Amino acid sequence: MSGGAKLPTVRKLASEASVSATTIMSMYARLSEHGYTTGEAGRGTFVNTPANERSAALQGPGRRGDSAHRRSHPWRRRALAESEARLRDRFPQAVDLMRGSPAARLLPLDIVRRSWGAAAKGYRTQDLEYPLSLAIDPTLADLVGERFAADGIASDREALVAVNSAQQCITLVAQVLVRSGEIVEGVAVERPLVAIEEPGYQTAMDTIERAGCNLHGLAVDERGVTPDALRAAVAAGVRLVVFTPRALSPTGATWSAERRAELSNILADARDVWVLEDDYFAELAEARPGSISGDSRLRDRVVHVRSFSKSIGPDLRTAVAYVGAAVRGAFLEERSYADGWTSVFAQRTLAAILADAKLPATLQVAADQYRGNRAAAIERMAAQVGTSSLATEGTEGLHLWVKLPAGARSDAVVEASAKRGVLVADGEPFFLVPGRRNFIRVNVGAAEPSRLGEISDAILRAIDESMGRGNLLFSP
Repeated sequence: MSGGAKLPTVRKLASEASVSATTIMSMYARLSEHGYTTGEAGRGTFVNTPANERSAALQGPGRRGDSAHRRSHPWRRRALAESEARLRDRFPQAVDLMRGSPAARLLPLDIVRRSWGAAAKGYRTQDLEYPLSLAIDPTLADLVGERFAADGIASDREALVAVNSAQQCITLVAQVLVRSGEIVEGVAVERPLVAIEEPGYQTAMDTIERAGCNLHGLAVDERGVTPDALRAAVAAGVRLVVFTPRALSPTGATWSAERRAELSNILADARDVWVLEDDYFAELAEARPGSISGDSRLRDRVVHVRSFSKSIGPDLRTAVAYVGAAVRGAFLEERSYADGWTSVFAQRTLAAILADAKLPATLQVAADQYRGNRAAAIERMAAQVGTSSLATEGTEGLHLWVKLPAGARSDAVVEASAKRGVLVADGEPFFLVPGRRNFIRVNVGAAEPSRLGEISDAILRAIDESMGRGNLLFSP
């Protein structure tokens, strides 16, 4: 194809070639990785011409070490979304355990309604205007501050910032990092290197790459990032490290206090490295490992964001971040050029929710069910295939991360499982580079407890079917 030619859409080519959309996404990603194509938001993917190959090269210098990864555009979240859309269309009755959504039945709807009404009653005409101050709502600051203090995060109101989501916070930090780099003729000479868990949260990977950074993968075990992996990242020259202290998606890995201290000690001497903690599962987690911001040597360069999407509801669109002094000024300036502020009404609603006397018991019910679902699914599947097929023994979070037996491919398992009525996520998009086809992610937290047995059995049968070997794994 000649330079400037537009490639077919992922869905169209997948249909014509009779392969999965994820396979086509991987192929397109590799073409982009090698500079053969360029993706343009809203327009499509185009073949590069010699004239724009230099621009593509300028987007991605500064790659350091074997673990570093550069890409001209994100691909992971789109791959999952297109796969889900296609499978839901083909199998509308299947239970959807692909996405990372909480179980709707466990969200505190009555408390949200009551709190929304309370916030509305106190709302005045002037509250609909542009706010006189962009500071966080004081009541919300006090309530979240108490929660932060319980995790060792000492914060005053000045250090707390209301944002619309953890993703927005990640975006802002990455953009600040990019803007702090050297710029020549409007082009970043070196894309900042950001370390992130691998496997890890695919949207964070995409968000950071889209902001203009390169990624460096951090190996994880059941306690999160390993100390050796962090040392290697620091040696590679990373500027930012992104951690998930609890319930890492997709594995469920959760820090211990000892692991957090090890990571803090490594970072204490890396004075130019910022830290971002995405503590999205804090309200539902049993573990209390603390925060790196609790270390006085590091707290000025730590951003700790706590969202409430899993505990209260994604549509609330309100999160709170502790922003260390070394990052705060640039962070707030970047925010001022984004959307400016988080709705005061939304902040007051969240404050009323957090102050509701019935919230702790409601969250405990949800936490117990998520933990119980995960444990029950692990027990059911381990009884059939052995614990070696489960990549982690972590007990937090919504997801089960399943390592497939040798010879099984994740894309084939996803298809076979959908035919059996269960939609699961291909594990490939949770890695930096396409090609890892030996994992699937299952949102067992969203499943009805009474259906966990049949769901687990369907997945095991799908693994067998994908390998073309009958019921060797599954023994009813």
